[in-house]
Amino acid sequence: MTSIHENGECVNRVYDGVCSDYKIRLDLDSHRLRIEAKNTELYRGDLENKRCEILSDGFLQTSEQLFELLKDLLEHNCEVREEKYIKTLQTQFYHENVQLNIDITILFGQTTSRQWNLSLNLRKVQLDAPKAQLKGQNLRVMIDVLPYTFVFHPNHTALISIDMQREFIESKGFGAAILGNDVSYVRQVLPNVASLLEWARELGLTVIHTREAHLPDLSDCPMTKRKRGRTRMSIGDVGPMGRILVRGEPGQAIMSDVAPLPNEYVIDKPGKGAFYKTNLAKLLEEKEINRLIVCGVTTDGCVQATLREANDRGYECLLIENATASYAPEFKQTTLEMLHSQGENVCWTAPFSSLPRYQKELE
Repeated sequence: MTSIHENGECVNRVYDGVCSDYKIRLDLDSHRLRIEAKNTELYRGDLENKRCEILSDGFLQTSEQLFELLKDLLEHNCEVREEKYIKTLQTQFYHENVQLNIDITILFGQTTSRQWNLSLNLRKVQLDAPKAQLKGQNLRVMIDVLPYTFVFHPNHTALISIDMQREFIESKGFGAAILGNDVSYVRQVLPNVASLLEWARELGLTVIHTREAHLPDLSDCPMTKRKRGRTRMSIGDVGPMGRILVRGEPGQAIMSDVAPLPNEYVIDKPGKGAFYKTNLAKLLEEKEINRLIVCGVTTDGCVQATLREANDRGYECLLIENATASYAPEFKQTTLEMLHSQGENVCWTAPFSSLPRYQKELE
């Protein structure tokens, strides 16, 4: 751990900024940044390891810039500088109807005592409504995942919920009744997918749902796909939920717990990957999307296929581990290990709990 030196001696340094019932504490000895309201901790940042926790509804804008500024301070003690210079950062922390303007100024300089000085100012601005109305805001959000932080802007990020349709999840569907799979594993992620959708909607992400479904005449379904598996029933045959994997049939409806809202996008795909013979690439280009957060089923099938092609197309992707599932747990675990092997060569993965929470809009 780096020590802070002043006048050639190691010292502890704690800076507080107080405004009304809000308090920010910068502790350079433990390398921590804390923000509190009414003695309740809202935010905790680890300056040395660039990790942050959102402990209550609220968010800190430009977190990464703050970490870089303070990292310079933490590493300054061994450096020799010829001239004085100042580094400043103005950032905001939003909580409920309050905007906290945080100003941090550090004066570095080479003097006989090798001094530096830091000032921290905190100003409170009352907002008309919670700053959770994030749509259109130029925000940067950081998610603490290994091996390094996943950073995204809500305006340029989409959540893709893959194939959460009745045919794959209900006991009378194709996945269970025809293929013989145990659907209990995929059903278990329904609550987490629902929570993830709610989170994305609050944050203002573009939300996209996919369904594996073919045209009624099966012109988009090659014979090799129909015959594969040698099951007693195949794509296009009439099953317990209508014609199997055919657009418009009851089995192709998305589960009601995770159903699309009227303003969200639904893409019917004829293959495993969501890009193959669909307008997904065009939609993402039109929306200026460069980051994808992914959930759905199955991890080893359509989810993995979509992630790998997205990676090839230049998208940075994050798979939410407990909002995706396979028919067998070992299939999911093996897929996760492959996806983030060798330094996340395909995508990041993280649990839903890693995502920062945001204040909901007023009704």
